[in-house]
Amino acid sequence: MEMYVVESLIEYIKLVEKIGNPEHHLSGIDLQGRIFGNAGMGIEQTESPVIIRVPGNETTTRKAALLPSYSQPDKYEVVNWGSQVAILALGKFFALGEKVKDKLEKEAGINATLINPRYVTGVDEKVLREPEKEHQLVLTLEDGVIDGGFGEKIARFYGCSSVKVLNFGAAKEFVNHVTAEEQYDRYHLTAEKIYGDIVNNL
Repeated sequence: MEMYVVESLIEYIKLVEKIGNPEHHLSGIDLQGRIFGNAGMGIEQTESPVIIRVPGNETTTRKAALLPSYSQPDKYEVVNWGSQVAILALGKFFALGEKVKDKLEKEAGINATLINPRYVTGVDEKVLREPEKEHQLVLTLEDGVIDGGFGEKIARFYGCSSVKVLNFGAAKEFVNHVTAEEQYDRYHLTAEKIYGDIVNNL
C-alpha cells in the first residue's frame, strides 16, 4: 500500500485529491523517533494509504512511549493525567502544549492533563471519555486551519456533554507578507494568550 510524506497542509490536500481515497491514516509528527515508527507502519500494513505530515520546523526529542506497533493507529499518548483542563496538542504544537501546561501549573495551580493525539484522522474514544469525569475544559492545538480540522472532530465528540471545548489553530483566510509570529499572536497560538483564554473560560 502507498505511503506519502508531506510538509504543508496544501501538499496534503493536493495529495488526497490525487489518490482519491478518503480512508487513509494521517499522522502528526512531534518526535524524531515517531517518523520512523510511522514509516514502518506505512510499510507493514496493507489496508489503506498512509500520509505522514512532517513539521516544517525541527522535530524534538523527549522520553516518550512509542507505539510497539502502528498497525492499529489512533491510540493517543497520555503524557500527564490531571484535572480541570485537558490539552490535546497535535504534531509540532505539542511543545506549545507543554508550555501551556507549565504556565497553568505555575500561575493558576492547575495540574492539566496533557495528551499527544499522534494521529489527525482518528479519535481515541477510550482516552477522550476520561476528561468528562474531572475536567471542565478541553482544548486542542493544531498547526493548521480550524475549519474541518482535528479540533472540530474533538468538539463534536464532546457535543452532548458538559465539557467545554476550545479549538486553537489558524483561521481560513489568505495571508500575505505576514510573519509566523504575527499569525501566532493573531490566532492566540502563544502560551500567554492560550492561558488567558483558559482562565476566562473556567
